[in-house]
Formats: sequence, C-alpha cells, structure tokens
Amino acid sequence: MVNIDKLSLNSLEKYKKVVDVVLDRLNLQGGKKYHLGITDLIPVNVFEKEGISYDEAMLIINNLGCVETENGKLRRIHGKRVRLPNDESLQSGIELFSDVELKENFALDVKDWKELEETKKQIDEKIEEEKSKTSRREESQKGFPLLTKDLKADAVAGKLFAYSDGTIRYDGEILKLRPQIKELCRYFMLNQRMLKTIDDVKENIIRSSKRKTTPNSTIAKYVSELRNSLNPYFKKDVFPNEKEEGWYFEP
Repeated sequence: MVNIDKLSLNSLEKYKKVVDVVLDRLNLQGGKKYHLGITDLIPVNVFEKEGISYDEAMLIINNLGCVETENGKLRRIHGKRVRLPNDESLQSGIELFSDVELKENFALDVKDWKELEETKKQIDEKIEEEKSKTSRREESQKGFPLLTKDLKADAVAGKLFAYSDGTIRYDGEILKLRPQIKELCRYFMLNQRMLKTIDDVKENIIRSSKRKTTPNSTIAKYVSELRNSLNPYFKKDVFPNEKEEGWYFEP
C-alpha cells in the first residue's frame, strides 16, 4: 500500500482521481466478484479527462500495489479477459489483445480489492485532514504579520520556528499557545536533546518572586500542555525520554 503520509495535497488529489476512476469503472462493469481473475481495460482518455496524464496514471497505478498493469501476456477466453502464460496462447478460444487496445487502454488486474477500497478511504481522510490544516493555518494567520525579511527566527526545531515577533509557527501555521507555554516552548527549542530539570525550567520561565511558591506540579502541567500542543504537529511524542528529574525535548 502506498505511504500516503508522504504525499502532498496535490499528489493526494491525483491519487484520489485515479483510484476513483478505477473503482467506478470496475463497479460499472460488474463489481468485485465479476473481476476476480479478470484483467480489465480502462481507456486512457478517462484519466486524461480528470487532468491525469498517461505517465502520471501509470506511476500512480504501479505505486498502489494492489492494482497492476499487465503487458503482452493478456489474452481473451470466450470474451473474458484473463492472464495466461505464453505457452497456452494457442488453445481454442484464446486471442491476443491487439497493440491498439493496449496503447489506448490501461490493462488493469486488481490483486486486492479490499486493499484498494481501504486505500481510497485513507486517501479521502488524508485529504480532509490536509484541507483542515490549511484552513486552520489561514485562520490562525488572520491579523498577524506575514513573514518578511525583517522577521527573524530566534529558534528552530524542524518545521517549528520561534520568531522575533513573538509568534511560534509550525510550517507557517501560528500556534495558539498561552504566554507561559510559549516561553516554555522557546526554552526547550533552544535546549533540544538536553536534560532540563524542574529547577532549570523555573529559573527560565518563572519570575524570581514566584519561583519558591510555584509547585513542581505546575511545571509538570506546563510541560504536559506543551507536549499536547506539539505532538499532533510532529506526529510523535516530543518528550519521549521523560525522567523523574526532568525532560528531554526531541522534536
């Protein structure tokens, strides 16, 4: 199955079009039971109407894994298209696909119909997720200055940037963090993969007048809040090596 997490939104939408075309055409031609062991022809122009070139469609189909394109081994037996070894090509009722047919059509063999349907579901969900991220990013940037040459990054952790205007952004999206959590985030970004104790954190984000009265549990809650804010973006635990004496920030 293709790794959809590595695909851009544009690529995801192309994969969706190809998968939709394949499933729609095969469903129109009888559904999964009819197509078991049968190779199907889908006209190239069906994909071209969706803005997908021949080469793009071929690449996507091959990447799917559960659908394969066939070649000169394609045969017909009494009107049904099947794959047969060449030494059986002289049996009665068998004829070759013509070169014209193979040039103007994709010859597809669905290896795993269930996987194809599951791939469609995952692609649809991923597209909705990416569109939602884009929408949130656009919404979060309303009222904030765009990145300019004068705006400099004070700290960087992968796609996470802390800027001189006070914002912290992940891949351009401004994170909505409380002031205290924002300061904590900057502190860990400047001290990545280094053990930071509760006293270290207090020293750097708590005012001196309140350090003695701030309980350790409050600092732990701050770190937990930051973790919950960042994990969805990094898609992992950014504090994987939490120790009793402190934390490691590993974006």
